[in-house]
Amino acid sequence: KVLIDVPRSDLAEELRQSQTKIQVLQDTLQQVLDRREEERQSKQLLELYLEALKNEDSILSKVAASEPVPREEMDVVDIGSSSTGPSAKTKLSDQILAALKEKPAPELCLDSQDLEV
Repeated sequence: KVLIDVPRSDLAEELRQSQTKIQVLQDTLQQVLDRREEERQSKQLLELYLEALKNEDSILSKVAASEPVPREEMDVVDIGSSSTGPSAKTKLSDQILAALKEKPAPELCLDSQDLEV
């Protein structure tokens, strides 16, 4: 870092090299420093990504552990009173059931039409 900050003419005189060679040297050193910084940032980003994955897995495993044991019965939803009587029920589609079971906040992943169902 110090060699990059030294004025080219002073460094050329000290190393007994031409200013052109010193400029190439300083440019090369700057590129190395830039690459190291990019590598550091990439590593930091990867660590954040891996931490987020670990947290997501932890949340999903907690949600899965808190789910009741699946029953063999058909999942149904009470749709309220209708012409067929007050206890009318409808089957939920497999897609909706899958979304409800796998997501910690299914209301955020279903579109409004599915939510209405």
